[in-house]
Amino acid sequence: MIEYLCAATRKPARSILPPQAGLQRQRPAYNHDPEKARQLLDAAGYPAVNGVRFHVTMKTSTDENTRLMVAVMQQQLREVESCWIFAPSNSATFFADVTHGAFQLYSLRWIGGNERSDIFLSMAFHSAKFPPNAPTAGTT
Repeated sequence: MIEYLCAATRKPARSILPPQAGLQRQRPAYNHDPEKARQLLDAAGYPAVNGVRFHVTMKTSTDENTRLMVAVMQQQLREVESCWIFAPSNSATFFADVTHGAFQLYSLRWIGGNERSDIFLSMAFHSAKFPPNAPTAGTT
């Protein structure tokens, strides 16, 4: 994504939080390795059946940058025999689904703030932001 969508102007993340947040330890890099991914998925109990290991639905907005990012992710999952379903919706529906936990996967961007912005603690990842009856991974 960095090479193709950002013209190599970004640095890869090593965790869910960016280094400038100062809230995480540096993690090891994981290079793009579809063969290793297939081995790990096999070992985790996700063998390919008729060429598909699993289906993942990603809810997104209709923003062009997001759609391009999803296209790259979709291609990467195809390399490991997984099916990616892209479900764009208008902003109101998208944010309502995210707020109520009605998703398997979604993507948001935060732009602005300073290097020590409390967005990571108070908004994006605080447990209070997840409703008590939100579905867990792997459930629909």
